[in-house]
Amino acid sequence: MTGKAARFFFLLCIVLGLSGCVNKENYNREVNRANNFQRLLAEEEKRSAELVAEIARLKSQVADLEAKNKTLTAHLNDAKAQVVRSLEEVGRLQDEIKQARAMASMPPVPSVMPKVRGVSPTSTEPPDRLDELQINSTPFFLHEVKPGETLVGIAKRYKTDVNTLRELNDLAAGDKVKPGDRLIVGQKQP
Repeated sequence: MTGKAARFFFLLCIVLGLSGCVNKENYNREVNRANNFQRLLAEEEKRSAELVAEIARLKSQVADLEAKNKTLTAHLNDAKAQVVRSLEEVGRLQDEIKQARAMASMPPVPSVMPKVRGVSPTSTEPPDRLDELQINSTPFFLHEVKPGETLVGIAKRYKTDVNTLRELNDLAAGDKVKPGDRLIVGQKQP
């Protein structure tokens, strides 16, 4: 049996030797594959780190752009408000020009008017000039002050200015009008 066993052992060594070479090749191939995977993994980790840094940079850039957008929006709103104010001022100036033209075409109002029944010029009450108007028979337009009305609003309504109303009604700069007061607002054309 030693001859058969020796033969079997020899044959077994040959088979194991051959299979060992195949296993060594497989092992080397798997090692190379593992190294390639590790290299690819390292490259992907590097790309991931670069992408994370790029995302952080872009987020910072977005935050900066949003802040600039808010600032520009505020500037735009300020500019729009300024344009609106300018347009209102232009409208006001155009109204003043129209009033000045209308006043220029009106005959002059007498600058001295007689006192009305004991009302002193320093009184805060606007004088009632209805009797005076009937006495002088001068045709004036009258306006009865309603609640909530002001000299400015009345002046705009009759296309005149506050100073003219004050002069026509002997009102001082601080005098106020109240509901029920009658004001001269202009002279009728003859």
